[in-house]
Amino acid sequence: MVPSQRIRLARLTSIALAVTLMTSLVTHAHATISLGLINDFQDGTAQGWDGGANFPINIANGGPLGAGDRFLQINPNTFFASYNLSISGAVDANVTGFTVDLMAPANNVDTLEMRLVLFGPGISTGTRYTSATPITIPNDGVWRNYYFSLLEPDLSLPGGGDTYANVIADVNRIMFRHDPGTPDFGGTFASAVLGVDNLTAVSIPEPNTPLLLLSAISLATFFRRRR
Repeated sequence: MVPSQRIRLARLTSIALAVTLMTSLVTHAHATISLGLINDFQDGTAQGWDGGANFPINIANGGPLGAGDRFLQINPNTFFASYNLSISGAVDANVTGFTVDLMAPANNVDTLEMRLVLFGPGISTGTRYTSATPITIPNDGVWRNYYFSLLEPDLSLPGGGDTYANVIADVNRIMFRHDPGTPDFGGTFASAVLGVDNLTAVSIPEPNTPLLLLSAISLATFFRRRR
């Protein structure tokens, strides 16, 4: 191969690598939130979950499946919340919500009332859609599977002006937080800890129908067992 051909080949290789990298970055930036298990924490990490001063930590045992089943524990500080920047992008049209296993220990001082929060595209917009009604987590140390809807009628807009359609097409991050009473933009302090496991994106035509909710829980159990 003559030098000119080598130079040309090197240039073409560099261009191909650059295109591949750009494609990878674009794909990552516009990832789709699709049906299936998202987090089970079995790799020993927090899998992208953070809470600032709340310090979510991976616990080696004691998840819903017992010994050897890892889970994430969220600890309290100035307000009770945990978010994940890696769960972002457009929500698949088939996804109507998340199921997640939650557990509040019996020694919690406060009773947690948890909501799901969706952050709008570009965190600077300040748009947040949150569960219209919080879900109460009993302080009894028992794992239960809960459903958090992503459908517009089940969400409230405590702050920001972006539309639901724009947010659901480009979610910046999701958050679970303690927020009792009227939906608040900033969340509330709680003296409590919370166990989290098996976050799963599911499809339920009508979230308030008990039979369909049972189907969603069965689907989440199926994904957990496939681990």
